[in-house]
Amino acid sequence: MITIALVALFKGIKIFKKSNLIKIFTLLLLLSSLDGLTYFFLIDIFLREKIFYLVSPIIQGSYLFTEFITICIFFASVLKDTFIKKSLIACIIAFTVAVLFCLLNQNNPFIEFYLIFIITEVVVVNICFGILMIKQVKHDGIIIHKYEILMAKGIFIFINLTAPYYVISNYLGPKYNQLTQLLNPINDIGYIILFFMFFKAFKWIQINSK
Repeated sequence: MITIALVALFKGIKIFKKSNLIKIFTLLLLLSSLDGLTYFFLIDIFLREKIFYLVSPIIQGSYLFTEFITICIFFASVLKDTFIKKSLIACIIAFTVAVLFCLLNQNNPFIEFYLIFIITEVVVVNICFGILMIKQVKHDGIIIHKYEILMAKGIFIFINLTAPYYVISNYLGPKYNQLTQLLNPINDIGYIILFFMFFKAFKWIQINSK
């Protein structure tokens, strides 16, 4: 997973100045790479589990928050609909308030954070992806580029593949750690698909913007 994230990250850096959307997705890839490298060095190399479990929730929380914001900005940019844009802005505000509430009022805020994150993101992605597909079929007055379709498909597959994993792993908790570890490949496959689609989208932009 970390390999494809780094490959997509370097591709994004090459076309970093092409648009603000690419900059946001590149930031997302950077945070994901940081999360993966943190695990690799602290767990596999230096065997510092305590330090990892101290910093990992902060990195993962930052990544997931950025992921949700990025997805909302992406669909608002692609769909070009005022009502959808306002709705997504409202989702971002509500999501931010909910996260802050969890961080300030819960003993273990990341459990509540994940639950809010999963539910909100699944609803937003599936609705927006459905609208995008309808607009593409109807040719509803907007130009949808191939790279936007690639990104949208990657996000849609990723969310619907990994959301059940997050729900199950957080519901089972540490008592069933061995079982949740068996489900880890589902999460890895989801991220590999997502980052591969990002890479393909970046490559399309690089080729077609010359």
